[in-house]
Amino acid sequence: MRLELMDNLKRWRIYFFLVVFILSGCGGGSLRVSINSNPQWATLYQGDEKLGLTPKEIRYEITEKDEQQGYMIIPEMRVLWLSGAEAHHSSTQIPLDDYEITFKRPLVPGLETDAMYEVQKDILKATKDNERAIKEAKSAAEEAKSAAEDAERAAESTKWKMERGPNHCSQRWSNGVLYCN
Repeated sequence: MRLELMDNLKRWRIYFFLVVFILSGCGGGSLRVSINSNPQWATLYQGDEKLGLTPKEIRYEITEKDEQQGYMIIPEMRVLWLSGAEAHHSSTQIPLDDYEITFKRPLVPGLETDAMYEVQKDILKATKDNERAIKEAKSAAEEAKSAAEDAERAAESTKWKMERGPNHCSQRWSNGVLYCN
């Protein structure tokens, strides 16, 4: 009986792992496409849909058809810089690996505007990152101060209990720590 139960458990484990293995290989998954522009912070569009500012990461779901073909066709995209300069990327067949597209700004008037916008956005991002780091450092310092105060109170309590001796509390030592009940 026990041997039969063990055989059944082994069989179910094998079935379970086979199902997981098969399902993990069938379609599904996603393809990461990183979109950038030079200069950065251009507005990204896919068709008429505004996707945000570059750099941007887009995930596309991989279908069974994509897996059978070994590639995916991503839709046409374009970026629009603050100056009005525009660049296009036509619908493209790409491998099913992570992929990167970088839009190069065309040589049209307004480069200074776009370059200054990039610098301003970078400064703003760096400022926000710095403010977040300062806030996290302050929080860590407050936690450390609180922990130090707790440790100091515990040390004072232990000292008080040791000074009063066994008449004021029942004590026991364990691993170098005095416990008073």
